Formats: sequence, structure tokens, C-alpha cells
Amino acid sequence: MPKFSVIVPVYKVEKYIAECIESVLNQTYADFELLAVDDCGGDNSIKIVEEYAKTDKRIKILTHKKNKGLAAARNTALDAAQGEYIVCLDSDDWMENNCLQVILSRFLSKKTTSIWFNAYKFYDDTKTRDPKPFYDQQEGYRELTPDTIAAYADFTWIKAYTRESIQKYNLHWPDGLTFEDGEFYFKYFTLNPKTYVISDCLINYRYREGSIVREADKGNVKMEHIYTVVRHLKEFWEEYDVYDRYKVTILKLFQNRVRMCKNLNYSDENKKLSYEFLKDLGYPNDFENFNPERNKEPLVSVVVPFYNVEPYITQCLTSIVNQTYKNIEIICVDDCGQDNSAKIVKEFAKKDKRIKIVEHRKNKGYCNAVSSGIKKAIGEFIMFVESDDFIEPDCVKCVTEKLIETNFNVVMFKTDLLMNNKRSEYIWEPYYKDHCEGKITMDDSCLSNFPYYYWNKGYKREFLLKEEVKWRNNGIFEDQEFFFRVFTNSPYTYLIDKSLYIYRIRSQSLMNQCYTDFKKVDDLFLVMKKIFDYLKKNKIFDKYKNSYTKLIHKNLSTLKKSFENNKEICRKVVDFLDNINFNNNFEEI
Repeated sequence: MPKFSVIVPVYKVEKYIAECIESVLNQTYADFELLAVDDCGGDNSIKIVEEYAKTDKRIKILTHKKNKGLAAARNTALDAAQGEYIVCLDSDDWMENNCLQVILSRFLSKKTTSIWFNAYKFYDDTKTRDPKPFYDQQEGYRELTPDTIAAYADFTWIKAYTRESIQKYNLHWPDGLTFEDGEFYFKYFTLNPKTYVISDCLINYRYREGSIVREADKGNVKMEHIYTVVRHLKEFWEEYDVYDRYKVTILKLFQNRVRMCKNLNYSDENKKLSYEFLKDLGYPNDFENFNPERNKEPLVSVVVPFYNVEPYITQCLTSIVNQTYKNIEIICVDDCGQDNSAKIVKEFAKKDKRIKIVEHRKNKGYCNAVSSGIKKAIGEFIMFVESDDFIEPDCVKCVTEKLIETNFNVVMFKTDLLMNNKRSEYIWEPYYKDHCEGKITMDDSCLSNFPYYYWNKGYKREFLLKEEVKWRNNGIFEDQEFFFRVFTNSPYTYLIDKSLYIYRIRSQSLMNQCYTDFKKVDDLFLVMKKIFDYLKKNKIFDKYKNSYTKLIHKNLSTLKKSFENNKEICRKVVDFLDNINFNNNFEEI
């Protein structure tokens, strides 16, 4: 079995095919098969390859009965390949003579399923080679996340793969599409997100008249090909149940494809096609976000679940739409209240296209409303505002700037209280006294000193979609589990020493009912048990035992005040502590 399978589709390249074939045959590493696929070009290209095959048995010619296109030619070769590693070479390009040797050395030393390498650009009209590499990239491992995968070149000819990693998922290039590289790239690196990058230029890429890329530069592409690839990827990500994580990737992919076609006439007709395409995908309100001309600031999703908040929702939404940071989407989740809240939100949405309304068919509760908002969000960053609260005009701007500056997964900020229309500093938590502006390590010594609320923070959306961080539908004390998951997965944060959020204290709020409604107390035990199970499962309980102990003390002390003479609650407390084998820590309860 050869070490490499070098795939070379052949179609109307008689001027270039000899140089291409010789660059492979002259490699310093000789253990390969060269799979040349005759795609019925009608010129002398395949005859030239046949002459080389007479004297070198490493060349294998595969023949199509009719022209099928570049993707189909690669697929034909891939299905016939015997090599451990796959390299695709376009038939008008050529390799440096050490190309396979360098790639093999990295495969053997870096234990990766794929290798990326660099290239020189050769201008065919002037017969000159740009001395600078095609891409500015440093050698090292690279992790492809939903937020970064669309930022890199998806060209097949600057990558090498293990054949096993391709065949494991039965991956192929999509037949008949102009942007076949992209579909293969996104599927492969969704399933195999870690790669190794080589800075060496191992390929010479010929930029010539008539090539696919040259035609794209001229704008000679079919928009429906872009749409088809995006649809395929959406279906693929849904199949693997990761579409929520890759929604923002579709936005970037769509933009990059249109930008790549530099002279594409983004006419009214094409804008209409784009709008219809997005509508078909279920994003009719997101056209401006997908428009390649949108501003370059990161999109921030602000999620606002609402239920029976008619007296407060206007102030809440007004504070959001008037943010100094304008590139936001405002996702309002209607959880089927009985008042006029929904009507007020719809009136706001008529005036501001950034507002998107998610409507539940029936009341599902606060946790489900938050989850619906997260699923709808496409922003790079995400924030939450409770519908009876409001935020300062520069809240989103301050948080977004710090998320970008620090590159942390989460940034915190201080809050003020509003009670009986009087605003005051929030001094209920030790962190207000002990911490100033700056970086904080949320270890066991200080984790429990910070408020568990989810709404006084900004997050990377991709981070919130990870399995160990995801928002769980755990009743009304969901903040606590979410808090532990966030900071045990990403212990560094930044505290903005400024009150950017105004939290309203009112008798009918959900949290004010938590410790006084007997029926809701079970939710507290459920969440405390889930946090315990999570810490144990991940073998980090000892690492965060102090913080967990303080959490239980705090919760049970509050219960004790509310249900001092209630035997049922006392029994539940004892049962809970027995269940987690924690009774010795709480003799006073």
C-alpha cells in the first residue's frame, strides 16, 4: 500500500499537465500513487499523462465516460485511493520537490488527521511568482471552532488528510457545484476540528485566465451554487445536532463567498435572491446581518424573555434599542403571559428591525424562554436582560470591548438595585467590596463570593453552546448550576467596575417567590443535587468543595428563615444532605 495518494483531476490543461505530473514524479519521497482522472476535456491532456504512465507504474489513470466536473473527478480518485494519506493537486499547479517529504514528517511527528501547508502564487500572464507566501500563517496546531472555521481558506489543494479520517464519515466533494471545496472543508473540520499548520510553501498555485477562482473574481458565478452549499451544510449540522453552534458560521460563510466574488453585481435581483434564500432557511429578519456590506463590528445578541411585565417592558426595551453600540439583535421571547406585554414588544419591533420575537405556543417557564433565546441567537457575543430590568446606554459597548480585549469567555459587570423607584448600589455580595476593575481568577477561594446571576455578564455565544456549559431547564434556580458550569469551564473573567445593569426588586418577581412558595422549593434541591453530580462526574468536587459548601449554607439558611417551623421542609433538608452524604457539614441545620 502506498503512503500517499496524489489526486489530479485532468480537464483541458494540455499547456500545464506535464509540469504538474513531473513535479509529483520528482518528489524526494517516492512512495506514492498518482491518480489522474480523465474528465473528458477533449484536448491532448490525458494523452500526455498516458505517455508518463508508460514509464512510471505509480501513475494510475481513471476515466469518466463523460465530463462530470472537478468534484466528481476527485471523488472517483478518492474511492479508488489506496494511500494512507490523501493530497489533492490541481492539474495546472505543481509541487515543490520536497512537498510529500515535509507533509509526511509532520504527520508522523504531530499525530494529526490533517496537515495545512502554504503556497506561492504564480501569475500565468506575466510568468512571475510572488515571492511572498499565499497566506500569512505560523506553524503550529490550530483548533477549528464554529467562530473561527470560516476565517480560513477552504481550498482543498493546500491540505493533506489521512484517508481513514475521510472514509470514517464517508465524506465526498459535492458534484456539480462551483464551491465544492467549501462544503468538504466545513464538513471535515466540523468532525475533525484539530489540524496542524505548516508555514512552508509546498505548492505553486497558478493564477490564470479561465480558472474557477479567476472566474469568481470576475463575478461569473451562480448565486444558487452558494445557496446550495449553505443548505447542504445546514442539513449536515442539523444531522449531527450541532446547528445551534454553527448558525454564526453560516453568516460568515455567506459573506465570505460573496466577498470572494469581487466583481459580483450585488444587484437588486441578487439581493432579492439572497433574501428569499434566507427566508427559506428560516432567517427572513436576518438579511442585514448576512448582507456582505454590513458593518464589521461583532454582532451581539441580547436575549429578553418576557412574561406578564406590562408595566416594565417599555423601559427595558427602550434601554436596549438606545444602546450606543448599534450592531445588536434583540431576541424577545414571548412566554405566553396574559397581559399586554406582547403587544408592546410588537410595537417596538415595527420600529426597529433588530428586534426578533420568538413566540411560545404555550407557557413553558423562564428556563425554556432563556433556552429559546439562546437557540435563536446568531451573535458572536450574547447578553441577557430580564424584562422588568433595564441597562445603561453604554452597557453593551463596555462589555463587548472587554470581551474582545481580553478574549475571555465571560465578562462581569456591577449592578444597581431599584426598589420603590429608588436606585442604590448593590452591596449584597462580598465581591462589591473586595474587587476592583480587572482580571479575576474564579477559583475555589473566591467563586462563592460572586453573585450567581446570569444577567450581569456578557459571554461568547460559542462558549455557551458547549455541552458542559449549556443552559439547563432546571426550574427557577437555574442560575446557580449555570454559574458553576461557566466558571469551572472558564475560570478567568474580567470585572468591569461600573454599574451597567439596574435590577428591579418587586414583590411579584419570580425570585421573590422562590423562597416563599413551598411548591418551588423542590427546584432548589434539584439544582443543588445537579451541581453536586456535575462536580463529581467531572472529578472536580474537591477542587470546588469550599464554594459548593458555601452555596448550600447560603441556600439552606434562606430556607430556614422562610420555613422555620415547617417540618416538611426540615425533612427535605435532611433527606437532601443524606443523599449527598453531607450531613456532617451542616449540624446546625
